[in-house]
Formats: sequence, C-alpha cells, structure tokens
Amino acid sequence: MNISIGYIATNLSINNTTTLKLFSDNLNCRIKEHDYGTSIYTFYISFICVLPDFESFLKPRRPKYIEYEETIIDGRLCKFERTFECELKLDYSIMSKATEEEAKKIVAQSIIEFLHVLKMPKKVTDFDKDRFVADMEAFFREEQLID
Repeated sequence: MNISIGYIATNLSINNTTTLKLFSDNLNCRIKEHDYGTSIYTFYISFICVLPDFESFLKPRRPKYIEYEETIIDGRLCKFERTFECELKLDYSIMSKATEEEAKKIVAQSIIEFLHVLKMPKKVTDFDKDRFVADMEAFFREEQLID
C-alpha cells in the first residue's frame, strides 16, 4: 500500500513544507512494505493549514473512498483505484511558528488522532485498520514524534 501526505498551506516556511514532503516520503517507504488487505491501494492524507481569513473557503471534506474512477486533470487521464482520501485541518497560528521538528510532531499527532476515530466506509471490506494504525504509531515512535 502507498501513503501520501499533501498539504494546502499559506505562508508556511519553506523549511516546514520541505519537512512535510520528506516526512511523507519516509512514511511511504515504511508503509509500502506492508500489506493491509486488498481494499486500499493508496491512502492520501491532505492537510489544510491556511490563514484564518481563508478558513471558511477550505474546510476539510469528509473522508472518501474511490473504488475506481477515471478523470482528466491538466489534460491527462488519471486513474484512481482503491483509493482512500481524507483531509485534516492544522492550526495555522501554531504551524506558522513551529520548528521543523515541532511541525512533524503536530502532523504525526493529528494523523494518529484521526485514525483512532476513523470509521471506514462500508465498501472497504478488506483493510486491516488496526495493524495500519499500529504500524503508523510504531513509525512515529521510532522517529520520536509521539510518546
């Protein structure tokens, strides 16, 4: 399985956006080694972290499962198969002042909190969420991002 972390952000430092990209790459390297079932091939987590003036325009959407979909993006055909997407909100006032290490801890904690309360859609019949959460927590502990 692949995991990808993206973000919609305003005025975050270059260091924090670069940190989030490296964080996503490292996490994907760890998670893609594991098999959590056949229902989800790709797990996308997007973070929204914008100035308070823009928060009303960018609210996190409900989690979405795509069994199969073809769409054209920027003139190219894109296929989404067995994809789970979710969006989480980060506090701009905290993230804008965070160091690289603090930003990673905030992201890790947000992911874990979200996963603990996540109820998978009915179409997701073969996904070992408990093992997925345990592996995510293990990775974050190894990286000293959660206690």
